[in-house]
Amino acid sequence: MSLILGIDTADVVGSVALVADGDRIGFSTFQTPPTYAENLARKIVHLLEKADVAASDLAGVAVSSGPGSFTGLRIGISTALGITAALGIPIVGVETLPARAAAMGRRNELLCPVLNAGNGLIFFALFQWEEAGPVQITEDSALEPEKFCQRIERPTLVWGGGAEHYHDILDAEAGRGLRLIPRGQWPSAATEVAIAAESRIRTGAGDPPAGFQPRYVREAEARVQWRRRYAGKRSE
Repeated sequence: MSLILGIDTADVVGSVALVADGDRIGFSTFQTPPTYAENLARKIVHLLEKADVAASDLAGVAVSSGPGSFTGLRIGISTALGITAALGIPIVGVETLPARAAAMGRRNELLCPVLNAGNGLIFFALFQWEEAGPVQITEDSALEPEKFCQRIERPTLVWGGGAEHYHDILDAEAGRGLRLIPRGQWPSAATEVAIAAESRIRTGAGDPPAGFQPRYVREAEARVQWRRRYAGKRSE
């Protein structure tokens, strides 16, 4: 049995899951606040205890690698790196948006997970469910919510922290086929994160821990602000 821990901290609602041979054997969701820094490790320990397994039983760790919350992603990834380094097991990064689309399950509408990118932007991609599962039909993008609404031309299920944050703007576009899913009905994606990584972990083909970084669609806000503040001074 290959026991895999899945971690998803890319949005305001996160989750952890234990998967073995394609089956979920443990699962927990949590929301911010409090921050992931306060409760992620505790949730993982509780998940292992509830499933009556030890950390040493893990074959690998799969973690949502972005796009998403800069802070959330870094906490999830640093936690995953710490576990895999301590246990000598593989780490695999899994793209956030496809995992979240898969978590929604088979639907006739297009699927569109939407995360808050900050600076007035949202992360999103559109998916269409086909025989083998959700197929991504647009690239991961970061746009203003008004421009995002212009991309909706067919019945589309929309959910996530970005959709919630810009609810008023998106809700005004309901006539175009956009349907907002309330937070209580959002799917959690840690299970899909773990399943997506299962074949690589089983063969030991993890990602190199050195240099493992979140996958951002846009530049980190801290870096943007640093450049604005100091770029001119460096040329003086």
